[in-house]
Amino acid sequence: MVIKIEPNFIRKILKRLISVFLLLSITNLLFSYIVQSNNVGSPKVSVIIPVYNASNYLKGCLDSVLKQSLIELEVICIDDGSTDDSLEILKKYGKEDFRIKIIHQENNGAAAARNAGIQIASGDYIAFIDSDDTIDLNAYEISYKKAKELDVDVLMFGEEKFSTPDTICTNGFEALNLSGAMMLWNKLYKRSFLVENDFKIPEDSKCYHDECFNSIVLPKAKCIRCISNKFYHYQRKRSGSIQTSSNLKKKADHVLFYASFVCENWKLNGYIEKYSYWLLKKVSFMINRVFDRLNFYDQIYYSKALKDILGDKVCNQRNIQKLSKYEKLLLHKWSKI
Repeated sequence: MVIKIEPNFIRKILKRLISVFLLLSITNLLFSYIVQSNNVGSPKVSVIIPVYNASNYLKGCLDSVLKQSLIELEVICIDDGSTDDSLEILKKYGKEDFRIKIIHQENNGAAAARNAGIQIASGDYIAFIDSDDTIDLNAYEISYKKAKELDVDVLMFGEEKFSTPDTICTNGFEALNLSGAMMLWNKLYKRSFLVENDFKIPEDSKCYHDECFNSIVLPKAKCIRCISNKFYHYQRKRSGSIQTSSNLKKKADHVLFYASFVCENWKLNGYIEKYSYWLLKKVSFMINRVFDRLNFYDQIYYSKALKDILGDKVCNQRNIQKLSKYEKLLLHKWSKI
């Protein structure tokens, strides 16, 4: 059977395709005009994206940010010495949308990249997103509006696998126990609040950046608002790491760094005695992720080192009595207390 296609039919199809292409081009130009006329010099949210060899996911991330219903954005992309096409992708997007600012640095890690972004951010609030993740297109508009209503220091929202209750915390330690409290990417941070307190993400450790940062930021916040919207979509990738003895020791070292970092900060700010119970519980959970897989001699070393860091102000009977049976079991595993 032979199907005959009339020339007029082909011409009609071509005309429609051209019309659609022109309409999309005009829409993009109009969008760019609206953005520039409304956004110059006054971003409401600075979105910081650290980028390292993320070419497979980067376009999806950038599209979810640049197509936000909140137009007044500043999108700060820090290329952390990528060896793939990530930087070329950023430059291409940067030519098409003036809201993108690109920083290129040698490979110094995600913490250094985020700190570089904080340093040049100019929005009322700062948000973080990982370069392989995406976020709902109305996330920053709703979050910003909710943050500005109460002029909060931090606003927290949910992720597709968990949500936070709609609540307002006037004591930062209330928020520490909420789902997602330790994450960077599910929050808006008031920029002036971060700058005035000189908050930075510690660059000395390769792990627990989020926990270190939020463990010192949230206690200082005077008002934290939580909304239940599940805006963030996290790209769960298969881990290629091998649980070797050296990797386990590195993870244990990261726990020591976290405990030392928080203890030092909390002592300086007068938090350590009042909230030492929370820290004891947190550190016990962290170290028990690796403790059983360490060899006997490493267990002795890390047990002593962690007890020395926490000291009697954290590892004491008053705090131990507050622990649940399960939490006491975790504590005993690594401390033998």
